[in-house]
Amino acid sequence: MHSDQPRNATMVCEYLKAGVLVRGWERRKDTVSGPEVERAIERVMGTDDEGKEIRKRAKGLGKEIRGAVKENGSSKAEFDSLENHS
Repeated sequence: MHSDQPRNATMVCEYLKAGVLVRGWERRKDTVSGPEVERAIERVMGTDDEGKEIRKRAKGLGKEIRGAVKENGSSKAEFDSLENHS
């Protein structure tokens, strides 16, 4: 985990609440254990309100992202503008 990944993880997990953090930046050099991964999966896939909300938000975020990169989407338009800049 380096470069933009810590910021992305914070954005997705803490602000958008569309994921769970398996290992924080302060433990970036540690190997993630099987039980830690299992707990994260159980949180996301659980039938409780937390798991349902995470999945709902992740699905909505995925839909928004796919729309942004389609033809005439906001990200596609910005990339095309950068690419055509001379």
